[in-house]
Amino acid sequence: MAVILAVAAGISRGWAQPVQEEEPYWMKWRLTDAYLKLDMEGERETVSSAKTGSQTSNQRIYLAPAIGLGAIGSIYHPDFLALTLKAEPGYVWQQIGPPGGPSSHETSWLQNYNASGTFLQTKPYSTTLFGSGTHDIHQYDFFNSAVVDVQSWGGSSGYRTGPVPMTVSFLQSHEDLRGLFSGSVLDQTTLNYHARNERAHENATDLTYLYSHYDQSTDGFGDQSDSHYVTLTDAEHLKKSTLNSTLWFNQLDSQSDSSTSVNAMLDLGVEHTKNLRSFYDYSFNHFTDAGSEANQHFLRVGLQHQLYESLTTGLDVHGNELQSDSSGSSLDAQSVGTQGTVNYVKRLGSWGHLSIGNVASYDWTQQSSSGSAVVVPGESHSTTLLSPQFFLTQPRPVSITSITASGVPLNEETNLNTGGDYIVNRTLTPWQITLDYSSSKIQTLEAQNAGTVTALVTYLVQANPSGNYSTFSDEFQARLDLFRQLLGVYFRLTKNDSAASSPGFVFENVMEYQAGADFNWRGFKLDANYTDRHSTLYDFSASTLSEGYSVKVSTDSTFGLNLRQEWADYPSQHQRATFYDFMGSYEWRPALLHFGWTAEGGLQRQRGAGLDQDLYTARTYFNWNLGKLSLHLGYEFQDQNFSGELRKRNFAFLRAMRKF
Repeated sequence: MAVILAVAAGISRGWAQPVQEEEPYWMKWRLTDAYLKLDMEGERETVSSAKTGSQTSNQRIYLAPAIGLGAIGSIYHPDFLALTLKAEPGYVWQQIGPPGGPSSHETSWLQNYNASGTFLQTKPYSTTLFGSGTHDIHQYDFFNSAVVDVQSWGGSSGYRTGPVPMTVSFLQSHEDLRGLFSGSVLDQTTLNYHARNERAHENATDLTYLYSHYDQSTDGFGDQSDSHYVTLTDAEHLKKSTLNSTLWFNQLDSQSDSSTSVNAMLDLGVEHTKNLRSFYDYSFNHFTDAGSEANQHFLRVGLQHQLYESLTTGLDVHGNELQSDSSGSSLDAQSVGTQGTVNYVKRLGSWGHLSIGNVASYDWTQQSSSGSAVVVPGESHSTTLLSPQFFLTQPRPVSITSITASGVPLNEETNLNTGGDYIVNRTLTPWQITLDYSSSKIQTLEAQNAGTVTALVTYLVQANPSGNYSTFSDEFQARLDLFRQLLGVYFRLTKNDSAASSPGFVFENVMEYQAGADFNWRGFKLDANYTDRHSTLYDFSASTLSEGYSVKVSTDSTFGLNLRQEWADYPSQHQRATFYDFMGSYEWRPALLHFGWTAEGGLQRQRGAGLDQDLYTARTYFNWNLGKLSLHLGYEFQDQNFSGELRKRNFAFLRAMRKF
C-alpha cells in the first residue's frame, strides 16, 4: 500500500507541476492517456461431420468494460530508470453454451497492459524489462482468424559499443486460444544472444545463439520441445579475394525424437581479372538422431567468365562423399562431377528484354551399401495455405522419422490422433505429405513466418544396391519481356537421366517442361502456364491461371481482386485435382468524415489428390473517430470443410473508447 501511495503522489506532482528540466527526483510520473473502454464480442460456432452425421453448436457472449491509463515516468532520473505504462484494468463477463441450452458464466479481471522500464538508457549497457497482455483478434492467414489472449514478459541488455558489441534478450509468452469447441495453449521461452565484430574493408564476424522451449497443448494432445540454434559467420575481404565461412549448429529435443545437425561452409572467391573469377567451396554436414547418423563432405572448384556484358559462363568440378548409418543399414558413397552454366541477358532496343540460361551437370557415383534402408535427413519443403502438399524427393520410402518446422515437431494425423498436423498419402510413390492448415500449431507457425511453413522431413528409404551409376541433369530456361514488361513469355525445360551398373537401382528420371505468359497493365495482372512432367515414378501435368486487379477507385478508396485456378492430372496414379481461389477487398477512408470501412471476402476450393477442402470467409470492419470518441465495429464469417469435417463461425465485435 505504501508503494501505491508513493506512486500516486508522484503522479499528482507530475500533473500539478510539469517539469521543464529533468532534475534528479526519486520518482516522477506524467499522465499521457486516460480513457474508458468497452469491448463486446459475440461468437457462434457450429461443427459437424459428414462421416458420423453429428452436429454441435456453441455460442459465446463477452463483455469487458475497462479503464485505460497511460503514463511515462522515471525513478531518480530518466537516464537512470525511464518508465512507460499503459494499463487497462477491467472486468470480464462471459456466457458460453449451446443456443437455447444450458450455459455457463465466467467472470475474471481483464489483464490488458503494456509496461516497460529502461535502466541507464544513454549508456551502451542499457537494460530494458517489459511485460504485456492482450486480448485481440489474431489473423493467421486470409481464411483463418481467432480470438487470442497473450501474456508475455522479458528483457534485453548488452554492451553495444567497443570491438564486439553484444546483446542478450529473454522472452516468456503464454498464448491462450479459446475456441468454442477446441482450445490451444502455447507457452514459449526464448533466449537470444547476438555479438558482432566489424572491422576495416567490410570484414565482420557474427555470432547468434537462440534457445527455445516450446510447449503446446491442443484438445488433449501435448507437445514439448527444446532447441539450441547457433550460427557463426565470418567475412574476410582481401585485395582480390573474399572468404565467407559459416558454422551452423541445431539441436532439437522433443517428446517423440531428438536430433543434432552441424553444418560448416567455406566459400573463397578470387578475382583474377575484371572478367574472370574463380571460386573454391567446401561444406560439411552432420546429422544424427536416435536411430541414424549421416556425414557428408562436398568440395567444388570453378571458374566464372564474363565475355560480354550480356554473356556469363561458368564451369566447375566437384566431389562429394556421404556416409550414412541407420538401424543396421549403412551407405558409403563417393561421387565426382562437373557443371557448366551459360547466362545471356540482352536488351532489345526500347521494346524488349531477353534472358536465356542453361545449367548442365554430369556426376558419377560409386557406392557400397548394406542393410535394407538408409536415412534421408532434414529434407526441406516450403508450403503455404494455397499449396500445402509436397512429394518426398526419394523413391521407395519406408518410414518417416520426424517432421519439424521452425524447430517445432509436427504430429501425423491418423484415425487415433485426429489432432495431428499433417497427413501422409502412402498409396503414392513417392509419398505425398499434406500439412493441415486447420491445425492451430500450423496456423501459429504460419503467422510467425509470414505465411510460409517450411517442413524438414527426416525419413528412411529402401537402399539401392552396391555399384556405380551416372546422372546427367540439364535445365534450360528463357524469358522474353515485351513493351516495357507489359507482356512476358517464358519457357523452362528440365531433364534428369540416370544409368546404373545394376538393374536393382531405382532412380527418378525426369523430363519436365513449363511454358507460360504474363501480362501487366495498369493494376491488372494475368499469368497462364502449363507444366508437363514425365518420370519413372509418376507423371504430372497442370494448367494454372492467376488473375489480379487493383485500382484506386477514388482518392479515398481502393479495390483489389485476386484469383487463381489450377487443374492437375496424375495419370500414372489415376488422380486428378482442381483448385480454385478467390480473394477480394475494398477499402474506403474518406479523410473529411474521420471513418474507415474495409470489406474482404474469399473462397478456396480443392478437390482430389487426397485433399478435399472448401474455405469461405467474409469480414467487414468499420472504424469511426469523432473527437475523443472512437468506435471499432467488425464482423467475421468463416465456413470450412476439410474432407467432410465442417466448421462454421460467426463473430461480431464492438470496441468503443472515450478519451479524456
